[in-house]
Amino acid sequence: MEAILFTYKSLLRDNWPRLINNLPAVWDDVIYGWYHGDREVLPEEFPAIIFEPESVNFNWEALHSQGKEWQWEVILLIRAEQYDYCLSRMNEFIRLYERAARKLSHFWIFEPCVFNMQYFYDPQYLIDLNTNLGQFQGVLDPYITIVQNRYNAQWASAHQDYQGFAGSAPAAPVPDTSSLYIAAYLELVNTDPLTDVWATTPIDYTPMYSNDVFSTTPAAIITEYRNIQKRPVRFMADSMFQSITHGYVDKGTGLLRAAQIQIKGKEQEGLNIFGPR
Repeated sequence: MEAILFTYKSLLRDNWPRLINNLPAVWDDVIYGWYHGDREVLPEEFPAIIFEPESVNFNWEALHSQGKEWQWEVILLIRAEQYDYCLSRMNEFIRLYERAARKLSHFWIFEPCVFNMQYFYDPQYLIDLNTNLGQFQGVLDPYITIVQNRYNAQWASAHQDYQGFAGSAPAAPVPDTSSLYIAAYLELVNTDPLTDVWATTPIDYTPMYSNDVFSTTPAAIITEYRNIQKRPVRFMADSMFQSITHGYVDKGTGLLRAAQIQIKGKEQEGLNIFGPR
């Protein structure tokens, strides 16, 4: 859920309609408050948006696939002033949210990057890391070749002549660049021996919500991901807001008008180890 909330918040902010100095806003008020989790008292930053987890339900989608239905909520907050336009401002707040959120029907979810522990939410980050000059330039190239060859082999196997049917198999569709890099990234995390210079050179990083600097290596990060079975990449499909409820709340800074929005998203996780169940 942690990575889902971070990703949804980041994507919502990126897709919010711009009005003032290319910043997300409601009418003439820039949205500076993007809060990870609810709290009793909020700073003097309104309008504001809170991102809060709710629940997750599990079910078997197929014999070897587990389905997960995640549910979280977004809370929109503005000051409850003594003017009629307070309601109008909230209605506009909701309309802007809807325009931004409708673009997030599906999205990738990334854990902190195994190369440098940076949080990211766009596959372009992996492309830039692999192509820009630096310690990790070209590190994904061998794995791009591996996953591309596997993709072509699977396509050929699934489309070969069958029971004497004459005719050549259609050419395999070209995978999009983002998916190719994500597959290569996963292949590296799962199979790399972690002995090259890029994996053993120390890197410094500052965790989110901290000012302290820590030192580690990509090999140590990947080894930890493997040991605790952390999935570095996931995919959220069929994500959509379900309901919007109006109300009022008191957050220690006066009465606030609020809109509570429930969102659901579906994820599938394949099971690669089979056995009785």
